[in-house]
Amino acid sequence: MKIREKIQYLKERPFVKDAAVLQIGNIFSTLLSLAASVTYARVLGADNYGLYALVFALVNLLSIIDFGGFYSTLTLLAEAYHQKDKAKIKNILTYFVKISLMMFFTIGILTIIIAPLIAEFIYKNPQIGNLAQLIIMTGLLKIMFNVLIILLQVLRKVKQLTIIENLNKIIYIIIPVSLVLLGYGLKGIFIGHLITAAIFLPVSYIVYELIAKKEELLPSMKEIFLNLKKVKIAYYVKFGVLIGINQRLGAYYSAIPLLLAGIFISAADIANFKIAFSYITLSGVILAPVARILSVQLPKSKVYGDKILKRDFLKASFLSFCISVAITAGLLVAAPFLIKFFYGKEFINSIRYACYLAPYAILSGLDVGMGAIFRTTKKMKAIIKIHLTIILLTLPIIYFAIKHYLIKGLIFVTIFLLILQVIFSFLYLNRFFKSKEKIVEKI
Repeated sequence: MKIREKIQYLKERPFVKDAAVLQIGNIFSTLLSLAASVTYARVLGADNYGLYALVFALVNLLSIIDFGGFYSTLTLLAEAYHQKDKAKIKNILTYFVKISLMMFFTIGILTIIIAPLIAEFIYKNPQIGNLAQLIIMTGLLKIMFNVLIILLQVLRKVKQLTIIENLNKIIYIIIPVSLVLLGYGLKGIFIGHLITAAIFLPVSYIVYELIAKKEELLPSMKEIFLNLKKVKIAYYVKFGVLIGINQRLGAYYSAIPLLLAGIFISAADIANFKIAFSYITLSGVILAPVARILSVQLPKSKVYGDKILKRDFLKASFLSFCISVAITAGLLVAAPFLIKFFYGKEFINSIRYACYLAPYAILSGLDVGMGAIFRTTKKMKAIIKIHLTIILLTLPIIYFAIKHYLIKGLIFVTIFLLILQVIFSFLYLNRFFKSKEKIVEKI
């Protein structure tokens, strides 16, 4: 096949088209995030920007239990929609709404109460916990928006998904930035997030109802709420808990080192680390749409057999790795100019930290489809064991490295944890697919 024909073939593939549309939206979203990040860093200063990073690390710590509603719903709904099972679709959407409400009014309320106490215990600064409370409260208001996002992904309405997400992102940034510039400080960011979630609650409801009227397989929100008491969520929870635990353990890879860093490292250094990490991992802007499409595509590939599933996963992983190598190389060359230009001399150390973090950015390309492949193959217990084993075995190393080597220790453990995750995950998947091939050969 000639190069021109191959390009034309790729352009006609739905997967490539969808990824391209998401890519445009993702780049726009990232530019907005960059503008907000620069504003926060310059207006708040290094110390407060470091506290901003610690707030999110604390939220990750407090979210110990998560029934994985979003990702389990996305995976199960994609399969149900492909099968055109109307009853199943209604039950899965009902499960998501029900489990989200249950999570907030039990664990969510508890974490809101204890957040300042935990922040006082770890950092001697209850303000971090008070700000974390606002993030947790935002979760309740975002349930309807999450329903809409899941639905648009499953229906492959990528243009509509891109529009609604970027509209949300614009307001999500404009309001907090405005509050910061008006002098509300760090608290203004999180109040802005809360206001944005409140605005998009009715908007998401209206858009969902408009789509449901056109799609005969979809229930109305009224049908979903009437089904809350009827639906048996035991099966979905069993699958969702495994995904949720895996999500939390994955989040701890970044949260635990950062939480310990807050004890031993200055807020200014943490701010420099955050900027460096965000900058050097910009390849994620290109790869994020691939990861999202894979969450829907791999369940479809599975319908055609494990051989097709393995092929599609490996293709996506290799492509993502190549993209991350190319983009990271470009970012390293541009780092001295871009970071200094946007963030100023106060964050000059971010340039050096970004160079140290380059291996992380490159390896992250291999991790893009990992969550989707383990969810699709229903092997969540395996990835949980991998994550749990890595965390338990490396905790002493993380503590020692950060306590004695400070910021260099933080950078080392960040890269080290990802290396272990990628190696163990690929070793397991290789074994899994080989066992499947042997079963087919015997048949």
